[in-house]
Parts: sequence; C-alpha cells; structure tokens
Amino acid sequence: LAEEDNYINFSKKEAGAYIDLAETLEKTNDNYHKIARYYRGAGLCYQEIENNLIECASCFLLAGNFSEKIEDYSQAARNFFDGANIFKELNNMDLAYKHFIKAGDNFWKIGSINESTESYLNAYDIAIEGGLEYDRYGIFNQIIRGLNKIAEEDLKNKQFFTAATLILESIKFYEQLDTAKDFLLREMVNNVYRYYYRAANLKKINSSHIILSYVLASISCILNGKLDKAWKVISEIDSGGNTVRKYKEIIRIMI
Repeated sequence: LAEEDNYINFSKKEAGAYIDLAETLEKTNDNYHKIARYYRGAGLCYQEIENNLIECASCFLLAGNFSEKIEDYSQAARNFFDGANIFKELNNMDLAYKHFIKAGDNFWKIGSINESTESYLNAYDIAIEGGLEYDRYGIFNQIIRGLNKIAEEDLKNKQFFTAATLILESIKFYEQLDTAKDFLLREMVNNVYRYYYRAANLKKINSSHIILSYVLASISCILNGKLDKAWKVISEIDSGGNTVRKYKEIIRIMI
C-alpha cells in the first residue's frame, strides 16, 4: 500500500510538472508541438491514477487541440481518441461522442481509414447507448465510406470473406439513410453475394466460415429476388452435418 501511495504521488507530481512546462511556454505556433507533448505526458500520468480521470481526459483534449492548431492530425487524432475513451469510462456520453467524431475526422485527414472508421463506429455506439441526438446523415456516410474503402483494400489482397462482411455492415447503415437508392442497395447486396461466394470457393478460410459464406451468399441472392440461384448456392455445401441441414431448411423456408 505504501508503494502504491508513493506511485500515485509520484504520478501526480510528474503530471503537474508537465502541465507547468506547458503553461510556461508562450502560446505560439513554434511552441504548440511541445505544449501538446507536455499535455499528453500529463494525461498519460493521470491515466495511471483511478481518481484523476477528468484531469486525464482534459489533458488529452488540450494536447489534441494544440496538435490540431499545427495540423499534426496524427497526434490530434490519437489524443482525441484517448480522451473520448476516458470520457466513456466516466459515463460522459456527450463528450465521448464529440471527441470520437473529432478523432475520426483527424484520422481521415491522414488516410488512417481503419482508425477513422473505428472512431465513427464508436461514436455511433455511444450515441445509441446514451440516447443522444446525433448527425445521422453525416456519421452514417463516414462509416459507409470507411467500411467500403477498407473492403476495397481487402479485395486487393483477395480477402473476400472480410470484404463481404464489411460491405454487409455498411448496408446496415446505408439502408437507414433517407437518400438511399434501391438500385445501389441491390448492387451492394450483389457484391455481398459475389465476395462471399468467392470466399467459399477459394476455400482459404476455415470450414465454418466456408459454410457461413455459402449461407450468406444464398441469402443475398434471395434478397435480390434470385431464388433459383439461392438454392443452387446453398446446395453446393457438401457437408451433411446437422448445422448444414438446418441452414438449408432456413433457406428453403425463405425461398
């Protein structure tokens, strides 16, 4: 216990020293990078102390703001993301949502699509969990763009199962937009069919994923009104196990 108390006291003093350094520097463009680093250092010190999470989050946000001023979007994004997670821990959903969005915007600026999309998805989850009002059109469009860009990269690497799953996830958001077009939805569903079917036929994924790929490819055909094709796809599963029989029965009922 004594060692823990010493560690907490040391962390608080270290955080205070970083803050003092940040506050003594003149607020000019030449100093913003150092100021941001000092505030982040303080935030990391406070993060180790359970009862100082508000101070921790505040330091991360200050670091993010100063990084943003000098267009250091990478550090801005990381600080806003860390701050948002602390606010989530504190159950402050408004500030968590706001700063996950800021993190997503900054990650997007530097082409970190995976991290950007993760940030927007976190913001969406926070908005739903906290019952917040949010920019549905804006956040859904960013999530859709991000998921599809990640899927494009997976396709280049022949990761068809992952690509299909990402497109399927993006459909969940696209179909909720007032501006959604039926022909684009059909095209997205058709791509889900194509990539799951290719994943199943390449057989470079585990057996359970191969079966799931056939099932989802078949359901995609049903959604686009291609019932004969749906039954043909599901019939290609050569396993005779109980799970497969149940899947085939579900597809038969859907058709």
